[in-house]
Amino acid sequence: MSSPQSDEGQHEQNGDLEHKISAEDAQRRRSRWAAAVESFSPIWYALVMNTGILSIIMQKLPYQFGGLGVLSTILFVFTIVQFILYTIVHLARLIIFPRSVYIQTSTNGEEACLWGCANIGLLTITAQLALTASTSKWGYHDFSMVAYVFWWLSTAFMVTCAMVVYISLIKMKHAQEFTLTAAIFIPAVGTTTDALVGALVCTYASDLSAALAVPIIIVGWMLLGFGLFVALCVYVIFLHSLWTKGMWLPHAKLPGLFLFVGPLGQSSGAIQMLASAAMKNFPNYHRGQFLEQTSTTPISAVSEVLGLMFLGFDLFWFMFALFFVLEAAFKRKLSWSMTWWSTIFPVATLNVALLNLSLQLDSSAFRVLTTGLLLILLIDYFTCWIFTLRGIWKGTVLDGREQLAQLARKTD
Repeated sequence: MSSPQSDEGQHEQNGDLEHKISAEDAQRRRSRWAAAVESFSPIWYALVMNTGILSIIMQKLPYQFGGLGVLSTILFVFTIVQFILYTIVHLARLIIFPRSVYIQTSTNGEEACLWGCANIGLLTITAQLALTASTSKWGYHDFSMVAYVFWWLSTAFMVTCAMVVYISLIKMKHAQEFTLTAAIFIPAVGTTTDALVGALVCTYASDLSAALAVPIIIVGWMLLGFGLFVALCVYVIFLHSLWTKGMWLPHAKLPGLFLFVGPLGQSSGAIQMLASAAMKNFPNYHRGQFLEQTSTTPISAVSEVLGLMFLGFDLFWFMFALFFVLEAAFKRKLSWSMTWWSTIFPVATLNVALLNLSLQLDSSAFRVLTTGLLLILLIDYFTCWIFTLRGIWKGTVLDGREQLAQLARKTD
C-alpha cells in the first residue's frame, strides 16, 4: 500500500510528463510556416555565401568568355536578393519569437557558430560591389565608397560575433569533445574572409585613395592573424581527438568536414591579395619606414611563399574531408540535408587561392585547376539547389515543427 506522499509524487511526475507531451504535440500541430519562421536557422545564409563567392570567382576567372561577366552579375544580384529575403525572415523571427531564438542559440553551439554566415554573406556582396559595381558605367566611385563603409561595418560585426561565439562556447560548455562540430571554424573563416575582401576592395574599387586603403590593409593583416591562428588551435583539438578517439561525427554531419578547408584556403588567398593591395597603395601612401614602396617587393615574395604553404596544408584537409565523405557514400550511409551546402564555400576558398596563384605566378597549371574546380563547384551548387527546392516542396525542408517539438522536450 503506497503512502499519500508517494501518490502525490507520482501525480506530479505524471503531470510533468503530460505537460511535456502536450508541449511537443502542440509544436507538431502548429502551422508549418509559423514553425519554419521560428526555427529558421542562420545556415540559410550559407546559400548567400556560396552564391556570392561563385560570382566573385566567375568575375576574376583567368579564362573569360563572352557572357561570363553577365552570369557573374546575375549571381551577384541573386546574392543580394537572398540576403535581403533571409534577413527579413530573421528579423521577423527575432521580433515574434525572441525567447525561442535565445533558447535555440544558447543551447546549441553549432547554431551559435552559424550566425557568422550572415556576415560572410554580406562580405561577398561587399567584394562584388568593389569588383563589379564600382567599375561599371552605372556605378563607378559611389559604389567604391559603399563597399568601403560596408567593409568597416562588417569587420566590426564579424570580430564581435567571433568573440561572442567563442566566449559563449566556453561559458556554456557547448564545446565538449563529442558535441564539437566543424561549424566552430565559421567565425575563423569569417575573419579571414574579412581580410580577403578588404584586400579586394583596396585593389579593385574604383578611385579609392591610398589614405583610405592602407588602414584596411593593416587591419586586414590583423584579421588574417586572428582567424588563421584561432583555426590552427582548433585544428589541433580536432586532429588529436580524431587520432585518439576516431570519427565521432554522425553521417549526416560528415559533409560539414569540408569546413576544415575554409580557414587555410581563405588565408592563402587573403595573404596574396593583401600583398597585391600593398603594392598598389604603399607607394602613394609613403609614411614611416614600412609603408613605403621599398617594402612591397619582400612583402609580395614572402606572401607568395606563405600562400603556397597554406595551400599545401589546406589540400591535406580537403583530401581528409573527401575521404570520409566518399567512404560514407560508398557505404550508402549518406542522405541529403542542408549540411551539404557547406561543401561549396570552403572549397571555393581553395579555388580563390588557386586563382590568385594563377595570376601571381602566371601559371597555366593553376589556371586550368581554377577553371576545373569552378565547374565542379557549379555542379555542386545547382545540385544543392535542386535538392533544397525538392525538400521544400515535399516538406522535409523549412518545416521546423519536429525540431521545435524536440526543443520543447529538452527545455521543459
